[in-house]
Amino acid sequence: MLVACTIRLPTLDRVLLMGWDDYHLHAFEIRGERYGVPDADWGPTGEINERGVGLSKLVGVGETFTYLYDFGGRIQS
Repeated sequence: MLVACTIRLPTLDRVLLMGWDDYHLHAFEIRGERYGVPDADWGPTGEINERGVGLSKLVGVGETFTYLYDFGGRIQS
């Protein structure tokens, strides 16, 4: 999948969901850091808030990262 390097993580989440309803938590694991949406029910998880974070600031050409949805299956991109 190709996306613009200017895409922000919350928008990339919606792109990756491809029609799913987004009822579950998600996270991006990039260079040893985890970015996601803070959730008070889960308590402190050490995730960095993804809001306003652009993909180009985190990933260079040819680099990979992991997207987790529902904290079950993984989609490698």
